[in-house]
Amino acid sequence: MMPRIEYDLEAQKKLKVPLGEREIYPNAGQLIAQTLKEQGVTVAFGVPGGHIWSMVDPISRIGIHTVIPGHEQTAPFMAEAYAQVTGKTGVVFVTAGPGTSNAVTGVQQALLSGTPMVVLTGGHELVHEKMFNCLQEDFTQEVMGGITKWTQRLTEIPQIQQFITRGFKLANTAQKGPVVFNILTTMLMQPIPAWQRQAEYIPAWRGAKTGERITSGGNPED
Repeated sequence: MMPRIEYDLEAQKKLKVPLGEREIYPNAGQLIAQTLKEQGVTVAFGVPGGHIWSMVDPISRIGIHTVIPGHEQTAPFMAEAYAQVTGKTGVVFVTAGPGTSNAVTGVQQALLSGTPMVVLTGGHELVHEKMFNCLQEDFTQEVMGGITKWTQRLTEIPQIQQFITRGFKLANTAQKGPVVFNILTTMLMQPIPAWQRQAEYIPAWRGAKTGERITSGGNPED
């Protein structure tokens, strides 16, 4: 197994050519992978494609096992079965255009069966919106909007952690069901801003008072 250099800070220091000087690093795909990891995801089902390769690669490298069926239509059904058996959230990834439309039947089934599912779909470049002149132009919101609890397009990096985290919560709130995120390929190739790379969750951010209840409003005597 190849070492995961991008997640090993000590290994990075030994590289002759630092990460970031030879490719866009870290990019939005890594932030998506990290967010899935924070939600306890260990398995994801789907078929890679050109619009999502920079997301699928870090998902695999971070330690999430990717199960790749022969057709996108199978992926959400596999994720549904996985969720029903394990009690966890089924995670699916499909590329733009036909990749997304192939997953429609399984996503609708997840809604009917009340199965928590988070689906990550690829999306075309925003500059081509409604121009009908690009490869696999995608209409995820129109196609999936009526058969999901929430379908949201992600266009900017600051949306990733907040929206995906919210999506997992919504998918697991009664009536449980599928949530879909349409992720633009142009965003996937963007580097993560320096200020956001350090925005990690701190378990004891209030120190000794972390376990105390936070009251609303301010104390006029403070």
